[in-house]
Amino acid sequence: MVRDSIHSVKYDNMNADILFCHLTARGELLPTDIIDIQREENYDNNSWDSYTVLQVYREREETDEEFEKRMRTNTNTKKYLKERRYKTYLKFKEEFENGVEPEDDEKPAVSIKFPKFCRWCGGLINNCNCEDAHN
Repeated sequence: MVRDSIHSVKYDNMNADILFCHLTARGELLPTDIIDIQREENYDNNSWDSYTVLQVYREREETDEEFEKRMRTNTNTKKYLKERRYKTYLKFKEEFENGVEPEDDEKPAVSIKFPKFCRWCGGLINNCNCEDAHN
């Protein structure tokens, strides 16, 4: 199931009154819609002011395209995490077997060339067209 936000309103006060007309401003509510109200107090040192957020969600079935994209993202995330674990393994192996103490920003002594995949579209980073994905 995919949860879509069909209505969202932010109020500048934690104690804001939420009227029923605020919920139905964008059309009819369905009995299965989810109403989420988040109230946040201001932080002690006034880092942010208190606020209230009203959101209405509607769940729907996942399309085939969304399913495929989610599966590609999961696969690429697993590849990315495996690459990071392997780099960490090589770093620790070098440190503990050879007594080499790496500096804070030092790269591992052994460099492995892994292809870089986009975590969002699944393609190679050089061929990726995802906007803002690599920034």
